[in-house]
Amino acid sequence: MQVSWDAPSYAGTRELNGYQLRWQVDEAVTTGTVRATTTTFDIDEAVQGKTYSVSVLARNAEGSGPSTTIEFLVPKPPSPPRNFVAKMSDGHLKLTWEAPSAPGTSAVAGYNLTWTVDSTTGRANPTVASRSYVIESPGTGKPTNLK
Repeated sequence: MQVSWDAPSYAGTRELNGYQLRWQVDEAVTTGTVRATTTTFDIDEAVQGKTYSVSVLARNAEGSGPSTTIEFLVPKPPSPPRNFVAKMSDGHLKLTWEAPSAPGTSAVAGYNLTWTVDSTTGRANPTVASRSYVIESPGTGKPTNLK
């Protein structure tokens, strides 16, 4: 996860020499520093589904300025759809599934389907309410890579 900010419009009478960062998730607090020429910082251990509080302040030889703090939630994706079934009937391939058991940090908004038949790849994006999709005349080959 990358955090970015704008350099201060006024750094005092001395040149800016860096930024101090502090981030917190649950009770764990971590700090970091970057050079004055950098206005981004990577938080490598970001955990999906957790809320982070991140503060940044500018430093120079006179001291530190006030910090700016943001809070954000690192999104957690849903679990896979359950009971995914592909059934051939009357020359059509019908795909059906049930909603994921865990929706993630927000409601499921839709599905992404990808399939390959006879070296041809197809894609579809059915709505969250449908939970089924029919591939019309998928060809004579056996469908592979149904996702």
